[in-house]
Amino acid sequence: MAAACTSTEYIDVEELEPELVLNAQMTTGSALHHIHLSSSTRSMVKAEHGATVSVTYNDSPVPETLTEDDTEGRTSASYSYTKELKAGDQLTVTAKSGSKTVTANVTVPEAPILLDASVQADVQHATPDGIFDIGYTEPGEVYYMPEDAPYPYETWHLLKVDMKDLPGDSYYRIGAYVVTNLYDENGITKESNQRAIWLDTSSEPVFGAASTSGGMLDALAEGDNSYNLFTDSVFADKDYTLKLFFQEVQIASSRKYLSYAQNPETGEWEEQTTPPEGYTYEAYILVKLFSISFDQYIYLKALGLDDMGFLFSEPVSIPSNVEGGLGFVSVDNCVARYIPLSIL
Repeated sequence: MAAACTSTEYIDVEELEPELVLNAQMTTGSALHHIHLSSSTRSMVKAEHGATVSVTYNDSPVPETLTEDDTEGRTSASYSYTKELKAGDQLTVTAKSGSKTVTANVTVPEAPILLDASVQADVQHATPDGIFDIGYTEPGEVYYMPEDAPYPYETWHLLKVDMKDLPGDSYYRIGAYVVTNLYDENGITKESNQRAIWLDTSSEPVFGAASTSGGMLDALAEGDNSYNLFTDSVFADKDYTLKLFFQEVQIASSRKYLSYAQNPETGEWEEQTTPPEGYTYEAYILVKLFSISFDQYIYLKALGLDDMGFLFSEPVSIPSNVEGGLGFVSVDNCVARYIPLSIL
């Protein structure tokens, strides 16, 4: 009966003039950088191909013109360039398309001070956020594990990251990754893979220190820090050790070489557990510590809040630092450490 009393009305909303949207998240951890450009209206976003995109370094009179990548079918066009960035570099990114020009100015922050990184294997850790505690498996399900597996998949490991705070108010983020490399007999890399490790940060004080309002939305947002952002409010101008936990299941398959090849006689795919003759396999945990600007900290916080998509929350305002249009351009400074899986 209630449904029979409803009706639908459509409201025409005036279309907006297209705005150029410039986005880039650059890092000193890579020499290859991508600038993304699109145009946006109230009803659609499309890639802005054929634009002139350039980057000027430290007020250099000759800007570098970027090359457009092959990004057909995507909602933004990508323009790339290669350059090693260092602390203090001042970059001006400019994009021109038709009669519109957008510009953003950013400065590379100081490098974070990463003193050491290590892993303590098989530790006690109680948390409701473990992969094996949130319905990843059915009750009573039995896992296949190799006989020589050093730990059960649900085992917790502790990642310790020793760092020294930079002077003044400082902003950081951290990430951990599994990296595998396969080298031929000449030491040339033939295969290289990297995937992120999900870190349980729930018991590390720095990840809850930034919230002060105590509102419901803030409390929910604290548990969704997907970018692992933190400030120095707990350890200002001091040394500090981050303590982060992860489970064995995230690194187990990378401990030894694993590949699949099709048997030419049977047509079946067979598991290969030893590298090709003369080849060498190595696996690491890669720890990356980033120093970021306050603006980037706020921007990533807003993105994380927007990703949560609360039904009853107000719309999230995403910061923009682009003149003449919309978007956000940032550059962070990255320091890394490698921890061989063979020592765990």
